Amino acid sequence: ISNLFAKDEILELCGELVPIMKKEFPRRPPTQEALYDYFISRARANLHIV
Repeated sequence: ISNLFAKDEILELCGELVPIMKKEFPRRPPTQEALYDYFISRARANLHIV
């Protein structure tokens, strides 16, 4: 869904994901795009619709 989060919400989410992503992918640079992709992949993996 496009525009689900406001820009400031995305920045806040990405800021909180930096340490988590660094643990899981230590060699991947924590760029804004990489963090957002990581967030989306985690959401897809953990979202279960009944």
